[in-house]
Parts: sequence; C-alpha cells; structure tokens
Amino acid sequence: MKNRKQIWYIVSSIFFAAVLFIYATTTNYQNNSSARQTTSETYANSLPSLQNAIKY
Repeated sequence: MKNRKQIWYIVSSIFFAAVLFIYATTTNYQNNSSARQTTSETYANSLPSLQNAIKY
C-alpha cells in the first residue's frame, strides 16, 4: 500500500510539473510574440533631490 501511494505521488508530481512547464512556456511565448509587434522605448528617471548616504 505504501509503495502504491509513493508511485501515485511521483506520477502526480510529474504531471503537475509538466502542466506548470507548459503553462509557463505558452505564457512566455504569448508575451514575446505581442512584444515583438510593439516598438520598445527606454525610460530613465533620476531623482536629484534624493540624498543617498552609503554607510559601510
């Protein structure tokens, strides 16, 4: 019985990992394909009134 339960956990974890991998891959593919169609723009901002004191 214990061996059967272990096999079930292994199979279900492999299935769950495969589902998550496929979901992440398709989400990344959809984001990349939509990003290719738009023009990219670099944005930079500085805060001159911000005092940053680095203490070591």
